[in-house]
Amino acid sequence: MQESTERQLAWQKDDPTGTWLKVVDTQSGQIVGGAQWNVYLENPYPDGVEHTDAFWWPDGEARKYASMALEQWYAPRGKRMNKPHILLNICFVHPAYRRRGVGSLLVSWGVQRADELDLEVFIEAAEPGVPLYLKHGFRAIDQHWIDPKVPNPSKEWTQLKEKIPPIRWTFMWRPRKGTFEDDHTKLPWEGNE
Repeated sequence: MQESTERQLAWQKDDPTGTWLKVVDTQSGQIVGGAQWNVYLENPYPDGVEHTDAFWWPDGEARKYASMALEQWYAPRGKRMNKPHILLNICFVHPAYRRRGVGSLLVSWGVQRADELDLEVFIEAAEPGVPLYLKHGFRAIDQHWIDPKVPNPSKEWTQLKEKIPPIRWTFMWRPRKGTFEDDHTKLPWEGNE
């Protein structure tokens, strides 16, 4: 856990695009939600998405599995997020505080920042967050699966698949200023895929 914490802190310090937000319960002093927003004023993927090696996993099948999962997660970014934009990279709310406005506070910050900068916003949303993001003007574009596969999987690979079943996520987009007209608004990456 210590190594993971140190790695996350180092990544944040080395990333000038990232802004972390937290929501604190004023009575208990506990952090009840948080989000990481990345503001990209230039295309972050001019050469496409770089290969991601999950170096923090031990060598072997587990690292290969984790690296393939990250590749599947990041693949759409190079085609769809290849211009200035804002990305909600991480958003979480403690279960006891859900449906009490914490998530809306975190999402509102990014939407307001995007409107100030006249930028699009993207989210790779886990299923529980989709209704919240829809309320803030996002459109669910399509769904993706994280499901690493190899021919003739080893016993270790099969065990990993049992522990970490396929994960579905929804690609969400909010156009500049949230202006979207059905049948009139063109998705900005059309023709790039």
